[in-house]
Amino acid sequence: MTGKVGLLGLAFLTLFIFGSFYIQLTGGPSRTQTARLDPFGDISVHLETQPDPPKTGGIPLILHLTDQSGKRVEVDKVQYDYEYQDRGVRTLKGERVDDGTFKAIATLTDVGEWQVHVTLVKGTQQTQITFILRVMANI
Repeated sequence: MTGKVGLLGLAFLTLFIFGSFYIQLTGGPSRTQTARLDPFGDISVHLETQPDPPKTGGIPLILHLTDQSGKRVEVDKVQYDYEYQDRGVRTLKGERVDDGTFKAIATLTDVGEWQVHVTLVKGTQQTQITFILRVMANI
C-alpha cells in the first residue's frame, strides 16, 4: 500500500512541475507587436531572447522588423531602454546584425517583470514599442 501511495504522490508532483513549466512558457506577454513607422506604414516588431524565457544575467535582445508582406524593414537606429520596477532606466544601442535585425545584450539582474521600451528611428520619423519580459532565475 505504501508503494502505491508513494507512486501516486510522485505522479502528482511530476504533473505539477510540468504544469507549472507549461504555464510559464505559454503565459508570457506577447513578443510581437505592430507599430506605425513611415515610410513603411504598419510594421511587425518581434523581440526574441536567448534563452526564452529569459534568465538573469547578460541576455541578447534580438529585434526582427518586417512589413505587412513579411519583407525585412531597415531602420536608421534602434534604442533599447529597459527597467525593473523603479530602479532606473538602462539604455542600449541596437547593433545591426542583418537587414531588419538588431541586437543588444541586456543585463537583467533580477527575477520578475522587466519593461523593455524599443525606439525605432527612420529619418525624422520614430516610434516606440514596449515589451514585458518575465525573467526567470538562472538555475
